[in-house]
Amino acid sequence: MKLTAADTLTADDARRAAAEILRERRFQTEKSPQPLRGVLTWLGDRVRPVGRLFRWILRQIDKILPGGGSVVWIAIVLVVLLIAAALVLRFARTRTSRAKAVETARGENRTAAELEHQADEAERSGRYGDAVRLRFRAGLRRLADQHALRIPEQRPNGELVRQLDDASFSALAARFDEIAYASSSGAITDILTARDQWPRVITAGVTKARQGRAVPVAEAKKRRWRRQRP
Repeated sequence: MKLTAADTLTADDARRAAAEILRERRFQTEKSPQPLRGVLTWLGDRVRPVGRLFRWILRQIDKILPGGGSVVWIAIVLVVLLIAAALVLRFARTRTSRAKAVETARGENRTAAELEHQADEAERSGRYGDAVRLRFRAGLRRLADQHALRIPEQRPNGELVRQLDDASFSALAARFDEIAYASSSGAITDILTARDQWPRVITAGVTKARQGRAVPVAEAKKRRWRRQRP
């Protein structure tokens, strides 16, 4: 079957119409904006030499070590894991130190009775380490209230041990440091020891403080009596 001129013209018109339809916007793929393309291209150009150097190093290691590149990648992964573990451990220690500092600051605003009440609650719930720390701060608070110690919360335990010069307090302070700062877990024996020793430590500390204040008073009375003698 032969096509006439009219038929040929109609086919051409159809092709042109189809082409015009396909050129419409709905059939075109829009280019998404790429505002960072120039920056990323620049960075890629700068990093590419480093990548080539790294690949060259891996090829050299392949020639020397069995396993070559695989060994290097395993070593890199291990180093990254060690660094990540160190950072996590450091972060955890920092958070623990901050938590202890906050706890100490809050403890300064609590009375000895409140601290002892919280220590009792910690004991009942099995938190023996917390109970030891709370009862230790309660003991320091009672000594401060009786003027046997001055601002004990802001002074290191070593200084308090030297001031009180009491063997029982030295043992309580050492155990407190182990639990509070060396991550040692408290035990029921620590609770029993604290309950037994703290009353005696407070009594001895208050007695010593009063005796220390009595000596200057007695000396002043003696000097005044000497001046009054004819």
